[in-house]
Amino acid sequence: MNAAVVEVGPQTVRGPEPVARERISVAIECIDDNIALLGGRLVEVRQLWSDLLEAAAGECGQTLVLVFPTWWSSARIELVTDAARGLAPEVHILQRASVLSAEGAATVAELSEEFCVIAAPDAEAKVLLRGHPDVAGLLATATEALIDVPDGVSPLTPALTARLRAVGIPVTSSDREAIIRSVHTDLAHRQSSVQPVGQPHSRRRTAAVLVGAMMSLAAMGGGWAAQVLGGPRPADTSTVLLVEGRVAVQVPAQWAVEHITAGPGSARLRVSARAGDPAALHVTQSAGEASTTIAEVAETLKRALKSERPGVFRDLDPNGSVGGRPAVTYRELRAASETSWAVVVDGATRVAIGCQSPPGHPEAIRDACVRAVQTAHVLR
Repeated sequence: MNAAVVEVGPQTVRGPEPVARERISVAIECIDDNIALLGGRLVEVRQLWSDLLEAAAGECGQTLVLVFPTWWSSARIELVTDAARGLAPEVHILQRASVLSAEGAATVAELSEEFCVIAAPDAEAKVLLRGHPDVAGLLATATEALIDVPDGVSPLTPALTARLRAVGIPVTSSDREAIIRSVHTDLAHRQSSVQPVGQPHSRRRTAAVLVGAMMSLAAMGGGWAAQVLGGPRPADTSTVLLVEGRVAVQVPAQWAVEHITAGPGSARLRVSARAGDPAALHVTQSAGEASTTIAEVAETLKRALKSERPGVFRDLDPNGSVGGRPAVTYRELRAASETSWAVVVDGATRVAIGCQSPPGHPEAIRDACVRAVQTAHVLR
C-alpha cells in the first residue's frame, strides 16, 4: 500500500516532505489553544495543523497515516485528525507504542520528555512519568526491549540501558524507518485479512480508520479500534487506556470519545459505542491543592446537590462502592436517561464516572462502568 506516514508529536512533526521548523514549533506549542501567533499574525490552530499536515504529507495519494504519541489526550487527537480531513480518501490513526509492538515479543518503551509508555506483548499499555521506578522494573521483566525515542526527545539513560543488557535483555532503538516498516506491516495485514462482521478484532492490531467525513476515535492505550463505514460494529471486549490530562481510565476499545462542553453538568468526556448512544460513560475530574478523602467529597457533594432542581439527583451514598472500590455514589434522573455516578479519590484529584443508560436498564452500561471506576487513577 502506497501510504504517506506522518509522525505527529510529541516534539515535532515528520513526514515524507520537510516543513519549516517555526511552523512545527508553533503548532506543537499551541495544540491546546484555538489561536496561535505565527510570523507576527494570528492564525487558527486547526487551520495551522491542516496546512502543516498537507505540507508534511506531500503527494500522499490514497492513504495518509498519522502516528501519534500514545499518551496524547483525545482532545489533541481530535484536533489533528479533524485538520486532516480532505487530505486523502483514507486517513489511518495509529499510536507509536501500539504499532511498534504489534509484531514480535519486544516490550516497547515509548519516551517523551515527561512520560514513558510501556507496552508489553498481550498486556495493557502503561503510561508512567519518565522517572517512575516502575519504568525500570517493567523493562527488567522483558524478554527484549525496544526503546522508541521520537525525534527531539531525550534518549533513555545509558545507565538503565546498560543495566538491562547486563542481565541479558537485548535492547534496540526505533527510528523513522522502523515506524514506517511497522505501519506498512499493519496496513498490509489488515488489507489481507477480511474479517467477518461480528468477529472480534485483535487487541494488538487495532487502528482507527477515517473515511470521508466519518470520524470515530477511541482513546489512549493498546491502540484505537478499527472502524469502517457502514454495517454494525464488531463485538469486542478489549479495553484501552483513556488519558485526559493526568487522569487515566480504561474504557471499551471500540467506543468513540466526545468532548461535552454544553448542556447540564460539567465539561466532560462522553464515551459510547456510537456518538449519541443512550448508553455511555461520562468522565470528569477536578484537582485540589491537597489530598482529600471520600468523606470530604461526600460532604461537598451533599451541599452541591441541595442547590439542584428537586428530584434530579437522588440516593447519595457517602459509603458506596463500585466493583469493590470505595466511592461516593448517587443517581441523576433525566427525561430520557438515568446516570449512576461514582466519585473516587486519588490523592488530591477527584474523578467522577457517570454510567448513563436508558431508564430502567443499567445493565446496558454495567460492565464498562465497573471497569472504568476500578481503573480510574492519576498518572504519576
